[in-house]
Amino acid sequence: MKATDRRRATLATLLTVIAIPALLFVNRGNGSGSTVTSSPGEESAPATSAYQPELPVFIDSRPVVPPPAIVDVVVPALPTNQQAEGQANYRRFGDLAKNPCSTLLAPTGALLTVLNIDNGKTVTCTNVGDILIPPGTDLVIHTELFSTLSDLTDAPITVRISW
Repeated sequence: MKATDRRRATLATLLTVIAIPALLFVNRGNGSGSTVTSSPGEESAPATSAYQPELPVFIDSRPVVPPPAIVDVVVPALPTNQQAEGQANYRRFGDLAKNPCSTLLAPTGALLTVLNIDNGKTVTCTNVGDILIPPGTDLVIHTELFSTLSDLTDAPITVRISW
């Protein structure tokens, strides 16, 4: 250990030995060990734990109650005989002239209007009904039409089909 390090350690020890008893001597009259000061004219809380603040004073005795809020609830219409809701997925069809799609919920050859419930976009397609519908899917739309309804990565999407 260097001489300067020894001096620093000795100085720190002496300050600690002197400072701790000095702090205890200064705070010996206060039971909590901390000094509480107050300005003149300022009231402080009593030292007991039984202190209860006074109740607030109001100008009038009527309680203030806000009026109830008016809430408008919009309930969607029930599906008709020519409407259905389900999950839609996509697939590339061979004949693109008809804007093909396929579902078992509507008659074959019907012109279907497909509404994406999440974003409100719609497309129109013809139900060709000639492909196998995968499990969990109610409607298969041609890939180009599906991309106008939603991003392909969002598949399957919830749609409302009307014819």
